[in-house]
This record gives sequence, structure tokens and C-alpha cells, in this order.
Amino acid sequence: MVEPKKIQVELQDDGEYAIEWRTTKPGTPVTVYSGPSAADIDFNAPLVTTTAEKIAIKGLNNGLRRYFYLRAENGEGRLVGERRLPFVGTKNFRDLGGYKTSDGRRIKWGLLYRSGRLDELTENDQEYFSKLNIGVVCDFRREDEQVRCPSRLPKNKSIDVVDLPIGAGSTKRFLDQIESRQVSDDNMMGIMEEIYLDFARNQAEPYGEMFRRLLEAENEGMLIHCTAGKDRTGFGTALILAALGVAPETIMADYLLTTRYFPIDHEMRIMAERYEIPLDYYMKIMRPVFEVHPRYLQVAFGEIEARFRTVGNYLEEALGVTPEVREELRSRLLEE
Repeated sequence: MVEPKKIQVELQDDGEYAIEWRTTKPGTPVTVYSGPSAADIDFNAPLVTTTAEKIAIKGLNNGLRRYFYLRAENGEGRLVGERRLPFVGTKNFRDLGGYKTSDGRRIKWGLLYRSGRLDELTENDQEYFSKLNIGVVCDFRREDEQVRCPSRLPKNKSIDVVDLPIGAGSTKRFLDQIESRQVSDDNMMGIMEEIYLDFARNQAEPYGEMFRRLLEAENEGMLIHCTAGKDRTGFGTALILAALGVAPETIMADYLLTTRYFPIDHEMRIMAERYEIPLDYYMKIMRPVFEVHPRYLQVAFGEIEARFRTVGNYLEEALGVTPEVREELRSRLLEE
């Protein structure tokens, strides 16, 4: 059969879809199908049957999202979509579909998204966005970030934008230190750990509201984002995945995907200009701030376990996400 965790789909810059997978028995023939939505795969028109475990498919990129279904010779199959969506104006826009949960189910594709800031979306990006069925956008940026970089969402679609600013505590102190240049390369990771501790200790209100909005988004997808789409969004994503029953190692793997998709040097140049700090200083000192490290997320979840013993207790006692709410979310967002 096709090994679920090994399937990967990416749309390349040249318009080709690159698809890779693994089978439990090498050399097993796999047939690939496609469709414009997860519920509309055309099983009457197979794209290819192959034992190669890696293919490139041309001619399907028409500005709309595609989904693929891979069926092994024995009938076992898997639906898969692109993890990273091909936006030009934001590089770290990802679908959380396909992740396996502890009870063997998987998160449905096309319902849960994460990204960075949306102020540079092109007209084509906006058109693509409007077809993703996203009805709720949770914005974790502070007010000054929103004013400086207002999101460019499509005008032809009704989207409920929920402002859930996260920026108190350690985050504010960090920003003050940047502006005063009271930082050095030997304490950057420590400062980032403090920020993640702040997420776990002091940001229950915005993350709790995130879950309430998710619960209300019955027939539409939801996007959560901040400026870089890696820290505030990364912790929020980890909480959602945990609530749905995704394993800790999978949660960490999703968190670390930012390393692959986030354009660090580009963002560092933007921030250096914004705070009027010499670029060479910024590149030398600030890189840990723009990276993701396992330690950051581990610190946050370590704090949760120290104070609440389990993530489930934290979800219920701090965020109001009861077992009943989690079960409702799972019934809505997971497939067999």
C-alpha cells in the first residue's frame, strides 16, 4: 500500500506538479487521479499508473487548486493535496490536511490553513485565495503590525476577519530591545524561549477565541496567521493539531516545515529597514529570531505540562476547549 506519511505534492515554479510517495512493497504499481476538489476526484480519467514513486505532471495548473488520489494495486489509496500553496505574495501558506490522528483518522484537506502576513498578495493571489473556501481569518498581529501592513484579501468574497492580537509580555520587551539594540547573538534563543513561555502562560484569551471561531466555521475553512506565520501561528497550529489528536512528533514536523518555506533573508531585510538597524548587524545577531527550533515549541509545551499536567487539561481549563468541543471539532474536521 502507499505509505501515508511519505506522500508529498508540490507545485513547481514551472507549473509542474511534483508528486512523491513510498509503498510498503517497492515496485507496487500506483495509479494517480486528480480533481478540482477533495470531493471531486475524476476516477474515470487516471493520469498515470507507475511504479516509479516519483512523477512530474504537466498541464494541470490553471490557477485553481488541484487534489490527487493515489491508489495502489491492492486498492489501498490516499487523498493528498499541496502542503504549501503557491502564493507569490506570501511564501509560508500551508494546508494542515492529511495529518494522521491517534485514532487512525486524518485531517480533511482544504479546511485548516496557516500563513504569514497577507499584505503583499498579488491580484492572482487574491483570485486564488477566493476559491479556497476560507470564511474565517484569525489575525494574531498587533494593531501596529496590521496598520503598517494591512492584509490584501479578496474583495469579491465575504470573509470574517478576527483580530486576536498577541504581543504582550516578553514579545513587547523583545521589540523594545530590538529598537534600542540591547541584544546580542548569545541571548537571542533565550529571548525566543521567553516569548513561547508567554504564549503558554498569558495568551489563553486569543487562543481560546481561535478555537471558538473554529467551532463556528461549520461549512468553511479557517486561516490563522501572524507576520511570519511561524511563532504565534506556529503555537496556535500546534494547539489545534493537539486538540484533534495529532501525535507530538507530527506536530513538531509541521512546525519545522517553516524552515523549508519561510524566506528568512527576505524577512530580515524588511525588519532591518523597518527598525532602521544596519543589515549586517541584523543578519549576524537576529537569525535565531527568524528561525524555528524544536526547543521553542518544547519550552511552551513543557510549561503547559508543568502547570496543567496534560495538554488536554490546558485546552479545557485555560482555553475552554472541553472534551465535548474537541469531539465536535474532530467529527467535523477529520475523515476516516
